Amino acid sequence: MNISFDLDSTLIPNGKEFETEKRSGIAKLFGIEEIRKGTRELISHLQNHGHKIHIYTTLECLV
Repeated sequence: MNISFDLDSTLIPNGKEFETEKRSGIAKLFGIEEIRKGTRELISHLQNHGHKIHIYTTLECLV
């Protein structure tokens, strides 16, 4: 099965709407986004069961 996840407000919070994984100081320094708690484990579990995972997002241009 193909399973897709959106980044914004699904895997990466747009505020404090869900709990996130702890980031290292290096990750914070390089501006690596916070990710929803349990995402890594979920994606690994799904892949281990033969599913294909797709991550997407949309870009909005402000003119």
